[in-house]
Amino acid sequence: MPQLTFAINGGLFNNAVSIPNASLTFFTIMLTDSISFKTFNIMWAHGGGNTSNKTYSLSVGLYSLTGSTLSIANSISGTFTHSVSGQRGGYMSISDTSANQNITPGTWFFGLLFSTTHAGGAAGSLQLRLGLTANPGNVFPGGFIGGAMTDSTGVLPSSLATSNLNITGATALRVPTIILTA
Repeated sequence: MPQLTFAINGGLFNNAVSIPNASLTFFTIMLTDSISFKTFNIMWAHGGGNTSNKTYSLSVGLYSLTGSTLSIANSISGTFTHSVSGQRGGYMSISDTSANQNITPGTWFFGLLFSTTHAGGAAGSLQLRLGLTANPGNVFPGGFIGGAMTDSTGVLPSSLATSNLNITGATALRVPTIILTA
């Protein structure tokens, strides 16, 4: 079977959405071939004002779905310090996986958990560039495709029932622009 050197989800990024501090959001990625889980790149952005001296910590869980339970298969985490005033975005690249893994073709889920601070120690938020931001207005018909945890958390859960996630409205279809590289 072929091995991918990179995979990108979504299409053109058309919007940015704020992700609150200590918020866990899940989204789907479909892989047509295998790829080594080594580097996770995510596109971020932020608005005007003082954009310097912010620290973003990101934990990403790679989850499989069995029935209605998400189970963690691997994780990756990193910290990014933004100290350039006026810069509006870029890619955050992290490559500290918990274990070497070859992600096989199929449907997988990423769980994104942010922790943010800025000068003065106050919590902030991070804006992600999104490839899809449709709002179905109610529960998307069919199987689970993504959702947001309604409670704040400091850790990636090892397993989580999809019934514990908010799967209605725009949060169910938020798909951040990511690039996986082997």
